[in-house]
Amino acid sequence: MVEPRIATLPFGFQEPTKDDFSRVASRLLVMAETEIARRRRSALLMLVPSMAYYLLFAFGVGVLLWSVGVELRPVPMAVVTAVSFLAMAGLGIHYENELDWAGAAGGLGRIHRRLLVQGLAVNLLTGAFFTLPASVLKNLAALFPRRPRVDGDVLALAANLAAALNEPAEIVGPDAIIPRDLKRSAVNEAVVLLLWARVASVIRRTGRVILQPEQRRHVLLSELANKQPFIVYVSALSRNTRQ
Repeated sequence: MVEPRIATLPFGFQEPTKDDFSRVASRLLVMAETEIARRRRSALLMLVPSMAYYLLFAFGVGVLLWSVGVELRPVPMAVVTAVSFLAMAGLGIHYENELDWAGAAGGLGRIHRRLLVQGLAVNLLTGAFFTLPASVLKNLAALFPRRPRVDGDVLALAANLAAALNEPAEIVGPDAIIPRDLKRSAVNEAVVLLLWARVASVIRRTGRVILQPEQRRHVLLSELANKQPFIVYVSALSRNTRQ
């Protein structure tokens, strides 16, 4: 396994033994590879339903254009359908981020409140025309997974974040918890590793990125049992920042 090169971080393990750190780092790599394989198998199984939904979407676009008197040749029709589908998928991802961001902030977002007021019918339409296209794109992306590029800095940052992330934390912006002298590429790859290991999830909104813990983080840390070295949590950093 790649040796970590970061001496100290403002969060995470404080003076861990080599065995403590290595177990967390190696388990992250194994969990990530397992999830990549699982997602690829799932994506292959969902490929036919995804394409069937795309054909249904194309049929709906054709019916809509025909109803307003627009007739397109096959090639322009294919382009219009693809662009419409990508636009819907992009809006679906935006809606998902809006709702997830609200959860990380401890409340309901504007989109969520609007959907609750408008009722079940609008919710179903949103799922059919926005969420499903987004799911299809994510499913296709899982067929070609982008693995993290791991080195010592990436492993050290990922292991410390996995240990310290007891509440959502912003990793970009003036209140960033990541040291300024750490390369941005290392931060990005550490986040990718945590995402594939399903230890954390990412919420993006207008250039801001929040990393929030997932249940598998507790599974990962439980392996250390009573041998956990002292850990500085991101919640402690947040309190210090507010003070």
